[in-house]
Amino acid sequence: MSGYYDDLLWSSIAGIVLGGGILIVLQKYPGEPFDYSSDFDKEEISLNKKTDTEEKVVSVKDVIDDITEESVLEKTQKLQKCLGISDDVIREAVRKTKADSKKGIDIDDGVNIYKAIDYFIYAAFICGMLYFANIMTGGQIYRVFHGIFRREFEALNLPTPR
Repeated sequence: MSGYYDDLLWSSIAGIVLGGGILIVLQKYPGEPFDYSSDFDKEEISLNKKTDTEEKVVSVKDVIDDITEESVLEKTQKLQKCLGISDDVIREAVRKTKADSKKGIDIDDGVNIYKAIDYFIYAAFICGMLYFANIMTGGQIYRVFHGIFRREFEALNLPTPR
């Protein structure tokens, strides 16, 4: 039985030392900040339309205003046939998009794939920690949490483990 506790002790020490070392290195060298914004967060997008002397900068609203119902119908003919969508539905979608653009409604819903991946990784890490803690405690993780957070369990009226 002492072999188990020695292994637990050394793995705990190694985890704390490695984790502390990583935190110290990240604190000292934080790296470049990551930009979570998408292209739609910027008011103007350069479309690289060069005129004789300068590069023309066009806003997203200008691009949407230049779209006509007929050009959209022309470009979506194959899709319409595959999905069985009528011309009226496409025209209504173009009108609604233009109206939303004039109102100032943001086209981008704010969800960024990189931000979602970050949250998924954190959630998977926390779930993995709880899973392995439950294995190490013989399925008694609820009891362990009750022992650590006794007042919080009472405040939330959570049942006491048997």
